[in-house]
Parts: sequence; C-alpha cells; structure tokens
Amino acid sequence: MHAVISCRNFILSFALALASALAGQPAAHSQTETPHLLKSEALAVLNILSIQKSSLNPEWRALLHCLPLQGEECTSRVATQGFFLSPQGKNDPDAELQAMVSSLFDSAQASDPADRTRCRYPARFEWIKTQAGELASTIPNPACPALDEWMTALNPSGLTLIFPSSFINNPASAFGHTFIRIDQPNQTEETRLLAYSVNFAANTQGEAALLYAFNGVFGGYDGFFSVAPYYEKVTKYSDLENRDIWEYPLNFSPSEVRRVVLHVWELRDVPFYYYYFDENCSYQLLSLLEVARPSLALSSEVNLWVIPVDTIRAIQDRQGLIEKSIYRPSLATKLRHEISLNSNSITELAKTLATPEQAIDETALQKLSTSERIQTLDLAYDMLTYTRIRERRDDAVSRERGWKLLSLRSAISTPSTLPPPQPPAVRPENGHGTMKLTAGMGLEDGDLYETLAFRGAFHDQLDSVAGYIPGAQIKFLDLQLRYDTKKELSVDRFTFFDIESLSPRDVFFHPLSWNVRLGSERERISTNDWAQVWGLQAGGGMSKSVGENGLLYGLLESELQASSALDTALALGAGPRLGLILPFNDRWAVEAKTLYEYFFAGDEHSKFESSISQRVSLDKHFALRLGYHNIHDVGEVSNRVMLELEYFATPVW
Repeated sequence: MHAVISCRNFILSFALALASALAGQPAAHSQTETPHLLKSEALAVLNILSIQKSSLNPEWRALLHCLPLQGEECTSRVATQGFFLSPQGKNDPDAELQAMVSSLFDSAQASDPADRTRCRYPARFEWIKTQAGELASTIPNPACPALDEWMTALNPSGLTLIFPSSFINNPASAFGHTFIRIDQPNQTEETRLLAYSVNFAANTQGEAALLYAFNGVFGGYDGFFSVAPYYEKVTKYSDLENRDIWEYPLNFSPSEVRRVVLHVWELRDVPFYYYYFDENCSYQLLSLLEVARPSLALSSEVNLWVIPVDTIRAIQDRQGLIEKSIYRPSLATKLRHEISLNSNSITELAKTLATPEQAIDETALQKLSTSERIQTLDLAYDMLTYTRIRERRDDAVSRERGWKLLSLRSAISTPSTLPPPQPPAVRPENGHGTMKLTAGMGLEDGDLYETLAFRGAFHDQLDSVAGYIPGAQIKFLDLQLRYDTKKELSVDRFTFFDIESLSPRDVFFHPLSWNVRLGSERERISTNDWAQVWGLQAGGGMSKSVGENGLLYGLLESELQASSALDTALALGAGPRLGLILPFNDRWAVEAKTLYEYFFAGDEHSKFESSISQRVSLDKHFALRLGYHNIHDVGEVSNRVMLELEYFATPVW
C-alpha cells in the first residue's frame, strides 16, 4: 500500500516539476499557495492530456459536437462562438481543451458560481478529471449549488427515446418527432409522467407554416435544447395532436446517463444550426447520444436527410441499445377503440351525456344493464375530456358535467371489462423503408416503355400500412424517368411534395380530409405532343372507413398549372376526386380513383382520369405494383398499363 502511495506521489511530483520547468517556475505542491502555483498545476494537467492526445478523443469531440468524431478536423454544429472558451474552439478541439483546463483553475475562486467554469461545463469537467489520472485531485472542484439542485430534481437513472407518431397537420412534425425522457430510479408506469424530457426544436417564434417550411429548409432558424416535464409533452402530442407515442428505453450505463444529463446542462440557451431535412430534432438527439457513447457513430453517417423513424432503426441496430418498446395510445385512439367496441345506441347516448348543454337522461341510463351503464358513462367521460382538451374548455358548465359523470360512475363499483387498445402489430421502426427505388415496364397506346423512379420519402396510400398511419401520405422528391421505343429519355413526373390526410369520420370524430401537391407531370397538350406541366394542387373533403383499414373518400380539388406549352402559360381549374383504398391483408391492397378537372381560367381545357392499382408485398423490402390508367385530355384518350418492382430502403443507416 505504501508503495502505491509513493508511486502516486512520485508521478504527481514529476508532472508538477515538468510543468514548472516548462513554465520557468519552481515546483510547488499546494494549490493554495500562489497564483503561479495554480498555473503550474494547470500546465501539469495539460501536459498529461497532451501526452494522452486527449483532444483527439471522440468523447471530447462529442462534447464539442465535432464532425467527424475521429481525426483532427472539427466542424462543430454549435451555431455560436459563445459556447466555446477559446476563440478557435469551434474548429480546434486542442485549443478548446487548453482553454478549458486553464479556465478551470482561473475561475475556481469566482464569487458567483455561474462564473465558475466547473459549474458551466460539468460534463467537460468530469471528463477531464477522468483523463487527468493522478492529477485529478489537483483540479479545483468548487461548489455549484444551482447545478446540484438541478441534478437532484432530475435524479437521472436512465434514458428513454420517445417517438410521437407523425402529425401530418403540422409541417414541423409531418414525419414524426423524437426526444428523450430522463428516467428516475424505481420509476413506475404511473410516475414516469413526472420525469423530465429533453427536446430539440427550431425557435420559429410562432411563424406561419409556409414561412416555417421555407426558413426550416434553408436554415433560417436556430435550434435549441430544452428540458420540460414529460407530462407536458404527453399532453401536447397525445391529447392535443392525437398522436400515439412509442417509448424505447435505452441500454446505457449510469455513468453514460450522467454524462448526457450534465451535457444537457451545458447546452442551456446554446443555439445550433437547424435544417428541416438533416440537422433537425432527430439528428441532434443522435449527437446527444454520442456524448454518452461515441462508438455509436450515429451523426457521422447522416447524408441528405434525417427522418425520425430512421433514427430509431439506426439506434436499434447499435450495440443492443433498444431491447423493448412501450406503446402509449393517444386519447383519440382510446376513444376510437371504445366506440368500436360499443353499440351505436350506447355511443349516441354517451355523446348526449358528454354534451354539457344537454340534460342528463338518467331514465335512459337506468334501462341499461350494469355493464352497459359502465360502458356508457366511461365513454361519455372520455368524450367530454377529449372535447375539453381539444377546445381548451374550462368553463363551469363543463367542469360540473365532468363531476356529475364521475359521480354516476362511482356509484357502480364494478370495473370496466372492455380491453384497452392493443399496440399495432408492427412497430413504426419495423415498417417499410422510407426511401423507395422503382423499376417498371409500361404499355401506353401500344408503345412499350421503361421507367426508373426514386422517392426520397416517405409513404403513399398504396404502400404497406404496417408501421404507418392509415390514410396519411407524404411523398417527397419523387422522380420518375421514362425511356421509350424512340430511345428518348424524359422525365415522366417529378413531385416535390405530395401530402394527403384521409382521416375517416365517424359518429364522434368529424375531421377534414385534405391534400396539397406541388410537382410536374408529362401531360398531353395536343394530339401528338406531350410536355412537362407544373401543377400546384390543393383540396378538401371527407373520408369514411371501409373495413379495418379501408378508406372511401371524396375531395374537391383545385389546381394551378404552369407550362410554356400551354396557350396562356397558366391554367386554373377545379373538380372532384373520388377514391377507394382496400387493404385486403398485410400483403395485398387495391386502390381505385377517378378525377375530373375543368380549367376555366387561362388555357381552357378539361381532364378526366381514372385508375386502378394493386400492390403485392413480397417482403418488407420488395413489392410488385400493377396498374391501369385511363386519361381523357385535350380530346384524346390514352390507356396505360404499368408493372413495377419496388424496393424500400433506409436512406442512411
């Protein structure tokens, strides 16, 4: 034991002597003697870190958000120089490490804890101490009351990745969202709502959706990390936006969890570059997880875009990080489930009971059996709760109706026997890939042609619905090339975006179905001529469920066309579209639709289209699609038959 202590003292003395020699000062042994001594000890620590090449360590680079995590080059994704102590720290990890160590010693005696570097950068501080080895005890460790109070409140024990499903009515969450929950020891199903969550989002300052889309794509916003109670997120995503939530506990060690939480403290009010398609919420969470374990190497593999569900797939494939999932159905999902299990008469009575302006018919309730009364009162209270949350109603009449329903329900001691909604058979990360490549052959008016198509994201109405939301379509960067018998290569279509929400209506829910599309298509403009015509299309209407996942819908659409091939370059039209989507099983689905548009302004013409297509999934990655398309345009009729082989892939991982 004495030998170990003597060896430790020798190493410490040698490092201090070496640092003093480099500084041209005598060796010292107590950090409280003189300011020169503090400088010597800082130099000693820096010398040890330099010998170990600590500035090249992926853990240090992850704390600076460097890309790449390996090597000497550094491009930090932090948008402000204020996060760094060195003027060169944003791109020079070694300079930042030197500035950090010096500042730890220089700021240790600051009267305000907020000015102490150890209190401002606790994750960096703890990492440097682990690297300093025998010299760790020489590094000042001043008190940080605010940090200690914060860590006590969070009480971190684990991390859970949270995935609220896509919310097509909000461009910021059209592809879904991810954030992290900080779990506490001995957390239960009931208490997890009280935990805290870490979220990354753009600071849009409430700007309109179109302005958000432009600024988000071209980097017009800064993004920030924030910490908030988990129940606030559940209220927003699950109750207000009707989004089911998936929870994925992450297999991190206590020390890794602590490092992430301490680093979140460092990121308070720190702006990051924000881009909707790549440096978004999911990308920044990947970089946060790399702070815990840089060997995950997640952010360095990002290319053109990052889709939240793809990041779940990436994390799932890394070192057994995800071992299970927990499904949290939204209030709307629970309500639809209850309605599906009850008769129409019970549902109608529950709607009446859930309407505060209507009197409660207790006579009608008494005519029901005990189980029917239970189901009616439970459903009525859930309907009332949903309406109050959605409409933000907190009036006395609504509160009184809620208490009355609870009073009637509490008079029946028997619990409900209705089963809760079950998780979907396929989790979001186990659905088809978000990128699609397609090769096809077609026959149009007797002429053969070949096609090759690429779709950057995400899902269309005829794709397999497993892992996706029925009726929600997002097609982005959809390009199809055509090669015909004349050996001419042309663009058959290019869709910048095509978003469609077919939300079915029922006895309680009355959502609007809508679509919006921007892109170009090869269209006939005369008997023998075809041209690329750009179109901006939007419409609204209604949808109705058919079977388990089938949809019958009708939309009234308008379209603005633009092309130099049109007589007046522009054309404005409108007309109805009717459609039927029938998924017969997990592998086979059929879609039939018809569209009529009359262009009454600009280039006057009409267009009538009808089609029927079917998709057969071979497995999760491959599918066959066979379709027939009939088009009446500018007085001509075209018939097209297409057979396509589709390949679904994850774009990055």
